[in-house]
Amino acid sequence: MAQQAKDAASPRAAVQVDDSGSGTEIMMMRKTRGKSDDSSVDTCDKTEDVSKKVRTYAIIGVTLAVLWMSPDALLIRLYDDLGGYQQIFWRFIVMFFTLSIWFVAYYRGRTMEVIRATSVPHLIGGGILNASVNVFFTLSVNETAAATSLVLLSSTPIWAAVSSRVFLKEKIHLNTALAIVFGLVGVSVVFIGNLQADETDEETEHDLKGILFGLVAAISLGTYLTTMHHLSMIRPDGSEMLCLILACVFSSASMLFFTTDFEVVNSHDWLWIFVQAAICNSIGFSAMTVGPRYLLSSEVGLIQLLETAVGPFFVWAGGYESPPLFTVIGGSVLLVTLAAYFSHSIVSERRKEQEMKAHASSKCGPDAGDVELSTV
Repeated sequence: MAQQAKDAASPRAAVQVDDSGSGTEIMMMRKTRGKSDDSSVDTCDKTEDVSKKVRTYAIIGVTLAVLWMSPDALLIRLYDDLGGYQQIFWRFIVMFFTLSIWFVAYYRGRTMEVIRATSVPHLIGGGILNASVNVFFTLSVNETAAATSLVLLSSTPIWAAVSSRVFLKEKIHLNTALAIVFGLVGVSVVFIGNLQADETDEETEHDLKGILFGLVAAISLGTYLTTMHHLSMIRPDGSEMLCLILACVFSSASMLFFTTDFEVVNSHDWLWIFVQAAICNSIGFSAMTVGPRYLLSSEVGLIQLLETAVGPFFVWAGGYESPPLFTVIGGSVLLVTLAAYFSHSIVSERRKEQEMKAHASSKCGPDAGDVELSTV
């Protein structure tokens, strides 16, 4: 409360943009205490400059995070003796300790305060959903072509829109509905093509089980994003990082139900465990968690498509399989659909934001009042 009072007394203006996938809420709070028009205008100008800089840094950060995580599918291929279950078990134990140390080091004396501010049902639900993404994506890459797994995972924004409608009762607009239809067409092409490959080519790696695992991972990730969106609305002082930390516990613990025959990990596999868990996943997921605080979800979704395009290239460059033909066709349909949808959404949302900023700027002045809240 003291920090909120301090922020409310500051002459700085804060801008927060949030998008659930089917609707956009743009909230602007402006506080001016100047006694002249010049001081008020100066405050508005400084606020706009700060907002632009933060958005620029967020876009750069999220883009680098996606590119940083793109070799993830290749790293799963590089293990010598570890099967999928053992990969998940050891990798997320390492990731748990890495994220926990970062979390405590970042919040320091506020650690317990942030933990108490996080909704327990959302924390547990988010942890389970994120663990499902971790487990099923890893198993999918081990069972089918990496490109197929990545294409299926890129359908996440579609499932996020569906889960927002089902659980939060948010309206699905016409352009979202069309994107869902065409996106499902692309996913269906991947399914049908790989099923035909299973029937006609005994040497193919494209397994129905791997495709199903990839689809479950995408649905889980879409529902997880909806859960995090709702958490940020009802508990803005909490931390989504706690869900990532808890997900590591669930991911590793769930493997004990599938196998108890754990082999000794050789030094080569320990190297890739550390690279993937402590460096690739921990840094990437952390940046992806912080980035959406300053960007629209549609912007983040569009940036995430980079992994679908870049990930298979890393696998191919590492000397492993090339993307299957039907995966390329279905993935192209999916990528074009999502790119068109998010590009339209971004243009529309930016136009609304500019109109709102223009309206707020006209209000800035010594007589503007303490706080103004606008919702689009």
